[in-house]
Amino acid sequence: MIKAIIFDCFGVLTTDTWQEYLAAVDPDVAQELRDLHSAFMRGFTSYQDFRANALELVSSTPADFDNIFITHQGQSKNLKLLELLGHLKAKYKLSILSNAGSSWIRDSLLTASEQQMFDDIVLSYEVRLAKPDEDIYKLACQRLGVNESQVVFVDDREDFCHAAESLGMQSIVYKDFMQFKHQLDAILTDPNN
Repeated sequence: MIKAIIFDCFGVLTTDTWQEYLAAVDPDVAQELRDLHSAFMRGFTSYQDFRANALELVSSTPADFDNIFITHQGQSKNLKLLELLGHLKAKYKLSILSNAGSSWIRDSLLTASEQQMFDDIVLSYEVRLAKPDEDIYKLACQRLGVNESQVVFVDDREDFCHAAESLGMQSIVYKDFMQFKHQLDAILTDPNN
């Protein structure tokens, strides 16, 4: 029986402007940027150090990076999904599991009432783990008080969904709201769940 739904943030609750940025740079540089970003989102380096090191690799300005990580994300919030969460909250535990390097999700993206829809928020930099490490999925389930088999995990990254499935979760690769809603409805109305 499904008892909880765990959502990624970037690419699900809001657009993922970082992935869009990476797609536009040289693949070798993009990999170096991913490595720098990995240390940032696991809480091993500050945003300022991440930005300074990244800017040595690309011809961007500090304002460009601030636009990606601070300014732009909140302007592209997935309002349809947030509205649906208000309805799901009555029956399911809800959580965010995000590879995030700061508290931006709490401080800027979600309003206080939107945050109240979630039973928990797991941010990678706070727990020093990141998807697809299985321990971060287990931690998210533990904090909700559910077994992995009782969870639907939603992420825009297929590899992160595969990691969740390997632990017994059902997953949805988020592409757009209607595709997600159709798949979620199918899972939640399946008598085997």
